[in-house]
Amino acid sequence: MNGTVKGSDNDYRRNVGKQNNRSYVYGNTVRQMNAAPARRSDQTREVRGTAQKAKKTDVAVRRNRQRQRQMTMAYVVFLSVVVLVSLGICVNYIQLKSSNTAYRAELIAKENNISEAKMLNDATYDKVMASINLEYVRDVAINKLGMVYAQEGQIILYSSQDSDYMKQYSDVPTK
Repeated sequence: MNGTVKGSDNDYRRNVGKQNNRSYVYGNTVRQMNAAPARRSDQTREVRGTAQKAKKTDVAVRRNRQRQRQMTMAYVVFLSVVVLVSLGICVNYIQLKSSNTAYRAELIAKENNISEAKMLNDATYDKVMASINLEYVRDVAINKLGMVYAQEGQIILYSSQDSDYMKQYSDVPTK
């Protein structure tokens, strides 16, 4: 049975499809639906006083909330300044980020140029070293130019800590 609920004491039939649900009670007694308890006069005064205080605080709270919702000119100027500063910071950050990206791309391009130059330099050096016949150079130096190997007393050693070559500004002193 649609809409019928059976309980232990009474049978109830409800109008399920209607907006205001009313219960039908079978029997000779009718229950009070929303029975309010009897009030005492002292409680009534206290409740009224509490209700009046609550109304006063509600009005004060509403007034404060309305004041807080209102935007004064100073508040609008403050918010505008904050928005402009935030916008400036964001624009500056984006500019710095893009310039950083550009510098990195330029650095990578220069590193590639350096590595290509080193590879070209190494290839040229290997080509030059392969084309030189050291036996021919030694033969020309000894036979045609009259060069001889240095004797042990003729060699003077200098120590240089800064680089691997030295510049000679004057003649080497003899002993």
